[in-house]
Amino acid sequence: MAKKLLLAAAVILGMCFLLVHTGQWDNIVSTLSPYAKQGSDAVSKTVQSAAPELPTTEDLPKDVTEGQRKVQDALNSAGLNKTKSDARTPSSAVKVLDKLEETTTDPKSPFKRTAFGPDWDTAPAGSCDVRNTALGRNLADVTRNGCTVTAGTLHDPYTGRTTTYTADAPSSVTIDAVVPLQYAWENGADTWSDAKRAQFAADQNNLTVTVAGGNADKDGAGPSKWNPADSDYRCTYVTRFIYIVNDYDLTINAYDKAVIRRDLATC
Repeated sequence: MAKKLLLAAAVILGMCFLLVHTGQWDNIVSTLSPYAKQGSDAVSKTVQSAAPELPTTEDLPKDVTEGQRKVQDALNSAGLNKTKSDARTPSSAVKVLDKLEETTTDPKSPFKRTAFGPDWDTAPAGSCDVRNTALGRNLADVTRNGCTVTAGTLHDPYTGRTTTYTADAPSSVTIDAVVPLQYAWENGADTWSDAKRAQFAADQNNLTVTVAGGNADKDGAGPSKWNPADSDYRCTYVTRFIYIVNDYDLTINAYDKAVIRRDLATC
């Protein structure tokens, strides 16, 4: 049996030598390479099958739909569209989504909130703290005592509920990070400087006021695992998510990318 195996090995090696010597080896490799590529493509298709393909930018209608306009108006009112040329809509988000790099590595160490700087009640000299700045920006009919927001009305985008906020009951609302700090950590922020992480944590473009429990079970999840309860806000939410990831050069989880593509297709 051993002699037969040795003889077979000798024949195979002899054939390989002959193919290389006659210049036929490269032809065989080039013929087989498409089959090897199919294995890689199959993995990609498994992820993409979680959502239907989004039309290319060229296939999208030129007229802004009602759904697109609602998202743009929501972002405008929140101060998130800086200029008309920087109009952030689901349509413009298509290009951005396609360019986002997918996550391929794990963070170098476990996530810690302290890596993103001091608590929000610590304000730089001459500035209001992050929480009161967010309240003043997101509530309607706001009253203040200096920097402190003492009262206001919240039209919660996450739940669709309306509630009255008072400083006497601060826990009635919470400040949510659209792209969670933990998500940022797992998608590139672990390599940032302390200053950049502190900037991200305090960035008002990434913060939304919601009723207590409005972001329940979100933790560090992306859109494949968590979305606002009010489906009318979903297009705005994923559009914001995409642009924040892009603005900070973060990567994105492949499953989040697939779900966002699905959600954008409905906007």
